[in-house]
Amino acid sequence: MRRIGRRPFVALVAVVTAGTLAACGGTSAEPAGAPGQVTPVSATVLAASTLAPVYAGVENGFFSEAGIDLALTQAAPSAVVPAVVSGSTTFGYLAIPSILLAASKDLPIKIVANAGASPDSPVVVPNASAVQTYADLAGKRIAVPNLGGLGQFAVVGALLNNGVDPAGVQLLEVPFGDMEAALDRGTVDAAWLIQPFAALAEQHGKTRSLGSSVEAADMAAMGSAYFFTLDETVTKNPDMVGRFVDAVKRSNAYGLENVDEMVDIVPSFAQIPPEVLGPKLVSATYGEIPVDQLKRVNDFMVANGFLTKSVDVDALVWTGATAGR
Repeated sequence: MRRIGRRPFVALVAVVTAGTLAACGGTSAEPAGAPGQVTPVSATVLAASTLAPVYAGVENGFFSEAGIDLALTQAAPSAVVPAVVSGSTTFGYLAIPSILLAASKDLPIKIVANAGASPDSPVVVPNASAVQTYADLAGKRIAVPNLGGLGQFAVVGALLNNGVDPAGVQLLEVPFGDMEAALDRGTVDAAWLIQPFAALAEQHGKTRSLGSSVEAADMAAMGSAYFFTLDETVTKNPDMVGRFVDAVKRSNAYGLENVDEMVDIVPSFAQIPPEVLGPKLVSATYGEIPVDQLKRVNDFMVANGFLTKSVDVDALVWTGATAGR
C-alpha cells in the first residue's frame, strides 16, 4: 500500500449555459452492473486537496471492494455540471454554492455524498498591503476562481459580517495558479485561496492571510464540496449509488486517521509538493451531509442575491439506504 446579520446584496452574475439546460435529457453512461460485478463509474472533479481521501480510497481498493471501478477526471468548475447533466460522467464534485445554483435552475440533480472538509480558505494580501482585516477590504479588488462559486460566497459572507458593503468591492475571476502573480502586478488587492494553493502562497512568503473566509462568514460547519448525480441515476441505479457513497465514507474515515498519508498523495493529482501541505488538509467536518447547514447556506444565498429562488434542500439531498450495511 503506497503512503500516499445581513441585508440584500446586488444580484450576482452566475451562468448555467443554455447547452447545459438543453442536455437535461442525458443519462449516465455507466451501466448498473449485476450483483457481484464491478461497475465502471466516472466522476468529474476539481483539483482540490480535500479530495485526497477519495484518491487514497481508489488506490487502497475501497471502491473496487464496493464493486466500483472509479475513474476520476479533473475539470474546471464550470465544466462539472454540464458533464453530469449531459450524461458524460456519473458523478460531479463541486462546492455547495455551485450545486445550489444548478438546482435553482431546475436541473435534475441529487447530492449523494459529503466529500469536502470545511475549507481552509483564507483571503490573502501582499505583505506590504495596508489591509489588516476583512473590514479593510472596502473598495478593494478581490480575486476569486469563479463567480457564483464558493469563493464569491465566502468572501461576500465575510465582508457582510465585518461591516463591508459587498456592492463596493470588485470581485474578479482569476485562476488559482495566477492569483499570486496578479497580486504581484497589483491587478488585484487580495485573493481568495484554498488548499493547496494557500499553503503554496505561504511558502513563497510574499503574502499574509486575513484568516479563514468561511469562518469569517460563519459557515465553517457546512463542509465545502459534495458529490452529486442525476435524479435518474439514483432512481435507476440506487445500489450502485449506495456502494459509491459507502466507499466515499470509508475513504473519508481513512483520511481522517491517516492525515500524513493524505499529504503525501496530494502531489499525485494536484502537482503540489508535500512539504507545503499540513494537517489542515483534512478536517473532522467530513461526515454525513449536514442538511440543516445546507439550508442555512441556501437561505443566505437567496437573501444576498446569489440565488433568484430558494432550493428545496430536503429534495436535493439523496437519503437512499446505502449498500453494505
